[in-house]
Amino acid sequence: MEDVNFLGVNLQGANLQGTHLQRANLKDVNLADSNLYRTNLYRAKLNDTNLRKSNLEEAICHYAFIDNTDLDYTCLKRTDFSEAYLRNVSVKGTQINKTDFTDSTLIDVNLSQAHVIEIYYSS
Repeated sequence: MEDVNFLGVNLQGANLQGTHLQRANLKDVNLADSNLYRTNLYRAKLNDTNLRKSNLEEAICHYAFIDNTDLDYTCLKRTDFSEAYLRNVSVKGTQINKTDFTDSTLIDVNLSQAHVIEIYYSS
């Protein structure tokens, strides 16, 4: 599903495990409580997206553009955010374990209330 536009769609609770959403526009999409395990979000646009309490374990978010997005209480185990752009992202209570932020841009991302075990980051 490359270059798909889901603008404003409600996908709360959806099972999108292993789905290919490269370059998808997920602006204003509600993905709360969704299963995105091993989903490919390469170069996806997640602006004003609700991912609260979702599973993004082993998801590929390489080069993703994530702005003003709710990732509270989300599972980010072994998630690939390498070279992604994250701005104004909420991660309260989020599980961050072996997550790759290599060469990513993080602006207004407060990790103090997340459960950080291990991250990979360089700039």
